[in-house]
Amino acid sequence: MKKILYIILLILIILPNTARAEEDYLNIKIQKSLAEGEEVRISSKSILKIYDEDGNVISSLNTNTIKAKLTDGKINLENPLGKIICEDFSSDGRELIGSSSFIRLAKTEYRGGISFRINNGKLDTINRVMLEDYLKGVVPREMSPSSPIEALKAQAICARSFALANRNKFIKNGYNLCDTTTSQVYGGVSSEKKRSSKAVDDTNGVCIYYNDKVASAIFGASSGGYVASAEEVWGGKNLSYLQSFEDEYSNDPWSLRFSFDELRSKLSDLNLSDNFDLYINSRDSSGRVKEIKSDNGSTISGNKLRSILGNTKFKSTLFEIEREANGFRFKGNGYGHGVGMSQRGAINMAKKSLSHKDILNYYFRGIEIR
Repeated sequence: MKKILYIILLILIILPNTARAEEDYLNIKIQKSLAEGEEVRISSKSILKIYDEDGNVISSLNTNTIKAKLTDGKINLENPLGKIICEDFSSDGRELIGSSSFIRLAKTEYRGGISFRINNGKLDTINRVMLEDYLKGVVPREMSPSSPIEALKAQAICARSFALANRNKFIKNGYNLCDTTTSQVYGGVSSEKKRSSKAVDDTNGVCIYYNDKVASAIFGASSGGYVASAEEVWGGKNLSYLQSFEDEYSNDPWSLRFSFDELRSKLSDLNLSDNFDLYINSRDSSGRVKEIKSDNGSTISGNKLRSILGNTKFKSTLFEIEREANGFRFKGNGYGHGVGMSQRGAINMAKKSLSHKDILNYYFRGIEIR
């Protein structure tokens, strides 16, 4: 059986809640995976201690700062001077605990605690945190805290629903979600803002349901005027609440120009000629480009073209191509994959005095909010 090394760091303020249901917590992979010899520094404003799974003190580390490092397949904890103070943590349920303050890794502070897993020979750092506290570190990273409160409430409900619907995505690695756009962007307590936290509190426990199951409430920056179907964008199961439709609340036009030389260089696999041409070969039901074809017959998918030319500048696959004297202009709308709730649309709807329920029922058809 594969040996999994496991440590949990918890701050004392959550220790009385050990009787809470397991589903109240999430394990979030944070920061980058560390190779052998690389270290993560963990600190608190108070002394860190090791507790067992029942909350009994095993020992005090006699420091408020430690370094965790993977060495020869073992997790060692060192004091700031590099002396090993706890060696070879294995899957025995021991927990490393701070008290009365947050836990800091690099420049980021976190609620809850920190655990470690070894996956593929690397050390993964996991934040064990209550669901509602997790959301307070997600919502302001996914939507500006200055957005209308009803849009923030819609974002909070989407984030909560997405987290619960996808909580087993990485369970084989010892955690539920990660802190990047692969799951949802999460910045711990350091990211929390008053208005976004209020949106989380005001919608405490509320989720989106479809067929009596929590829905994977996907969201993105802007639909560009047409919401995309999840099935067409990513394949997989056809989800009735993630279908394509025209979105009257989002637009967000953009335009980019590339010279012939730039495109020949970036799209070298297409073997483009000196005076090549590009055509849109197919689109999906929302109008997003599925495939582009060159005059020599070579093809490239819309998603791959966007990735090669730069996702942050080439903002979506909802675009037209215009040939110019010295290159091509790509004129598009929206930003991101276009599936689910358009955050730009949610903000615009809220500005028109529509509620968070109006927003969610608009972007996710046939759902329940409860």
